[in-house]
Amino acid sequence: NMKNASKLINELSERGFDNPEQVRAKQIDLYDERLDIQDEIKQVEAQMTDLSLQIKQLQTYHETKEVNQKYNSAKNKDKFFREHEQELLLYQVAKKNVQGLLNGNGRLPAISDLENQRASLKEKKGELMQQYRDIKKEITEVVPPFSSPLPRCRFSMTYNLAVRHWRMLFPSFALSFLCVPDICRESFKNTAHNIYQR
Repeated sequence: NMKNASKLINELSERGFDNPEQVRAKQIDLYDERLDIQDEIKQVEAQMTDLSLQIKQLQTYHETKEVNQKYNSAKNKDKFFREHEQELLLYQVAKKNVQGLLNGNGRLPAISDLENQRASLKEKKGELMQQYRDIKKEITEVVPPFSSPLPRCRFSMTYNLAVRHWRMLFPSFALSFLCVPDICRESFKNTAHNIYQR
């Protein structure tokens, strides 16, 4: 009715939008940005995991290197191996794993350098997480670009979730969605509405 339409227009105006299409476009842009940040966070976490494994292998290598040297100079190698079997086996595994860390001079990186890299990545992850929270908050503040008898915020979440899943299935969706006829967008809106009602 006219009262609800007027209320929606006022809410759009308060948030700097002239029409529902701008809201729809803003929602898609925000989800694009949030998905990009999620991907970047995963990449940073993977790098941190790799660095942690490298640090662990370097520590093991340095801790067991002396035992291996003693084994090589031992007169009774069989006896020495039985007494230090675990350390020697750990050394062999660590030595194999750290070969890929050798630099151009044939030297292994310092553990402190790798720890500094990990600390920098941890700081970067914190910044990305804050960006993610800010965008998530902004998404919840965007007015849904249509009226509905359902509670607005809950229906908006269903609609936005549907947008996200469609975008993951069809990468060009975010762009094409703004160009398709209104009847198609209305059909997509009704689909989200039906999903929520289940």
